[in-house]
Amino acid sequence: VGMAVMMCTDGWRHRNAAQGHPLLNLVLLKPSSGVWFYDCYPLDRGAKKDARFYADMHNDMANKVTSGRPELLLGVIMDSPSVNRAALYLLERDNPTWICMTCCVHAMNLICKDLANESKTLEKHVVVGDFLKQ
Repeated sequence: VGMAVMMCTDGWRHRNAAQGHPLLNLVLLKPSSGVWFYDCYPLDRGAKKDARFYADMHNDMANKVTSGRPELLLGVIMDSPSVNRAALYLLERDNPTWICMTCCVHAMNLICKDLANESKTLEKHVVVGDFLKQ
């Protein structure tokens, strides 16, 4: 790429594939605004997808995106399941110049889904919702 970019990834399952094939989208953000879809990676269904798996995958993508100069990367943004948070910790430890963070939009989406979910914890959700409105 030859310029500083932020890597943003999001995992999902392809519903039309048998039993949902796991995929990972890679989008690049430029600091001067601008975004482009870079690639979509199929993930091996049998692979153990732990923090090390995702950290290694993101390091490989960083090398590809930056033509072997990962120091050009500004950082990584991922959604926020615990395995991704652990992977971000590993990436930040291995690449101290990177900004590694979870996606605020994904976090808010999960909060809103929880708040909208009618369950026996609805009363607790209303309290949290009232607090967030303040």
